[in-house]
Amino acid sequence: MLTRSDRLGRWAELVDREPARIFSLLPSTWAMSQEQRSVQSVCGSALEVACRDPILRVAGLTTMRVVEAQAFMALSDFELDRIVSSSRRETRRDGLATGRRIRAVANRTRERCAFAAALAFAVVVAALLDALIQLRAP
Repeated sequence: MLTRSDRLGRWAELVDREPARIFSLLPSTWAMSQEQRSVQSVCGSALEVACRDPILRVAGLTTMRVVEAQAFMALSDFELDRIVSSSRRETRRDGLATGRRIRAVANRTRERCAFAAALAFAVVVAALLDALIQLRAP
């Protein structure tokens, strides 16, 4: 049985094999109703690469629907959107960038550390600004 990390790693490997391939991006999950999400196909997206892989199919990825692929990969709506969803500026993405996004989602620890470091930096800056204001106050 493949772990979440194994499944995402396999998906990233598959996408990395075609770094110049252009993938279509899907509508954001927050912009779709539950009914729309249940019928949304992965065709043309990076999820299609995973759905066509024999190893992932044997592991349980059996349909070409976004909802099932999301559940199989154990992705939150935010993580799914980060990997395969479009924005106003971007409707397609190459395999290299998509692979990077998959690996970033798979490696949650690094993201959490980066967030914690940014938060700590913001707290230090706020404390310094407060100290400067206190020094200038009469």
